Amino acid sequence: MSKVIRLPNDYFFSAKDHPLTPSMRIRLRKALEMQTEKLPFGQKDINGSFNALLERGLIKSRNITIDGIVTTDWYVTDNGIASLEKKMSVL
Repeated sequence: MSKVIRLPNDYFFSAKDHPLTPSMRIRLRKALEMQTEKLPFGQKDINGSFNALLERGLIKSRNITIDGIVTTDWYVTDNGIASLEKKMSVL
């Protein structure tokens, strides 16, 4: 007869976030610089780190309506800014 053993929720998946890779930090910093200069950025500007930053919630999109025309705008979230600042304080 089998016995069922309950495993903790984070047994297979770690609850804590993994640190950003160097390329992710570079791309996120570039996106933040573009955002600060009020320049639009997107997947082409972030290259291969786009999905990873999006899944972690470090960048997000929002719809903006100007004169009845809806456009999508990407922005660096507060979590993204905090991740960059946290790394800078360690250095």
